[in-house]
Amino acid sequence: MNARIRVPPSVYLTAILLHVDKSTRPQVKSAKLSKREKEQKKRTEARLSTISNVIQDIEEDEKEDDDSDNSMQLKDQEEDPSSQLDNFPQQMEGGEATIVDDEDAVRQAKAESVEGTLFKDSWFFLSREVPKYSLEFVIRSFGGHVSWQGIGDQGAGPYSEDDARITHHVVDRPNMKQTHLQRHYIQPQWVYDCVNAKKVSVVVGFLV
Repeated sequence: MNARIRVPPSVYLTAILLHVDKSTRPQVKSAKLSKREKEQKKRTEARLSTISNVIQDIEEDEKEDDDSDNSMQLKDQEEDPSSQLDNFPQQMEGGEATIVDDEDAVRQAKAESVEGTLFKDSWFFLSREVPKYSLEFVIRSFGGHVSWQGIGDQGAGPYSEDDARITHHVVDRPNMKQTHLQRHYIQPQWVYDCVNAKKVSVVVGFLV
């Protein structure tokens, strides 16, 4: 549909008045109008009345055209839903920034989902020389099972060193005698690196 240039009604009135012959305009020579001047005044008033009607008709036509344009636009959007989807980001407050925020929220949700499940299938046993409290907190926070050797007055953990379920034995001394071949004997740093990477890393390089 071609764009329509709107012209204010006052412009129509001005243009028409400029074309009114000066000879037809009433010239008041005295307080009392002559017969000719009265007739000219009547003709001028009649013209002005006609102009007012024309302006009113123009305004009504423009209003009808606007209503028609709006109806057609709504109909087009209903027939083509993709147009609404294409324009949706531009209509949102924040626009492009809002989309970026949503993507960040998705990444954050994925990262948070790792917590509580990272070590869910792992069973740890801590030797007495490793930082017990720190490792216990981290392993349990990420869903792992953990036990430890008793030290002095501190009792041993919930399961023994010989438990067959143990998958990772955390030690921090060289020449550790490895009596259980089905488990990994690893350094404490492996646990912290897995948490930082938010994934279970390979144990190569952390084996004792």
